[in-house]
Amino acid sequence: MTYRYKGSPTNRQLKVSELIRQEIAMIFARKEVYHPYLESLHLTVIEVKTSADLKLSTIFIYPVANSKEDQLAKTLNFLAPEYRKRISSKVALKFTPEIKFVIDKNVDDRVNIEKVLQNLLPK
Repeated sequence: MTYRYKGSPTNRQLKVSELIRQEIAMIFARKEVYHPYLESLHLTVIEVKTSADLKLSTIFIYPVANSKEDQLAKTLNFLAPEYRKRISSKVALKFTPEIKFVIDKNVDDRVNIEKVLQNLLPK
């Protein structure tokens, strides 16, 4: 299932995305879903994008500590049905979207850009 973003998202998409972002962050913080690989990791939920039909949400995450990102994405996507079940029990939606986890690579780029800009500023 793929989707494209045409123009800006609707208010409903934004609302659903924010609800899912808040709830998935709480699930990560409370460590409600157990997996040995995720036990020692701290994850940050950067953004959630929901498709126009509200059937698919892509969750962009970033591990606080360096870890094997491909293994992390595979583990989280393997556990995605369990996360979806937890979200559906706490968020009142007619249909809970399928979720897909993606590692956000832009965070490292942002940090590097900030360092370069700091070096350019006069001291």
